[in-house]
Amino acid sequence: MDLVSGEEKTTIKHIPSNGYSVLREMVEGEGLLIKFPPRYIFFFFGILTGIAIGLWVVTQTNDFLLLSLDAIFLGLLFAQSAFLGHDIAHKQVFQSQAWQQIVGILWF
Repeated sequence: MDLVSGEEKTTIKHIPSNGYSVLREMVEGEGLLIKFPPRYIFFFFGILTGIAIGLWVVTQTNDFLLLSLDAIFLGLLFAQSAFLGHDIAHKQVFQSQAWQQIVGILWF
């Protein structure tokens, strides 16, 4: 509703029927769909190492501040783990479908 005139305004934007294909071509043109496993291997080991360190800190201290910071750290790592699981579920990590399934089963 227009506050000045009090009239009801309806705006309908026309979305082209080929909008998805245009977007897909743009994304592919930028190389955003290219699978690059070494990057994900780095993520796997980084997340697992971080979780191991975070859990080790939990078992080694009773300091409230340190445990609070560790909880935030672990929360961020588990969020990253979920993002990585999302990429695995959408088969965006490996070229091989067999590797996708193996890693997907192990990660979840």
